[in-house]
Amino acid sequence: MGDEVCIAKQDLIIAIDASGSLRQKGFEAVRAFAANITAKLQSNYFGTEAVKVGVILFGNGRLQKSGTVAPAKSVLTSMWSTDMAVVKGAIMSLKWQKGFTNLAQVFVLARKMFSKTQRSDAQNALMSSLTV
Repeated sequence: MGDEVCIAKQDLIIAIDASGSLRQKGFEAVRAFAANITAKLQSNYFGTEAVKVGVILFGNGRLQKSGTVAPAKSVLTSMWSTDMAVVKGAIMSLKWQKGFTNLAQVFVLARKMFSKTQRSDAQNALMSSLTV
């Protein structure tokens, strides 16, 4: 019906692909889709904690001088947020990175982020906008 919302006690990471394979227009579509999802997420439902969101930007893959791949980026200042307006704004401010796609970047950072959620009773979920 279009009025569905997510009220799960969940720590959700939205991983956004900003790789060169998307092109500018494709990245803008992925970014808008991810931002629109935030309208369906409820951080508090009838006084109970619900969804907390983290955002990862990947596709910035470039080799660094050390020979390693540049890491994915946590988009939010404090890694996690319950303020969906802040999350949406952060997503919409993202820029196309034009790098190569490297999901390993996402998994490394997601693991670190999930270890810092401090909510052992919340489900951990990772949603990626990966396109190939």
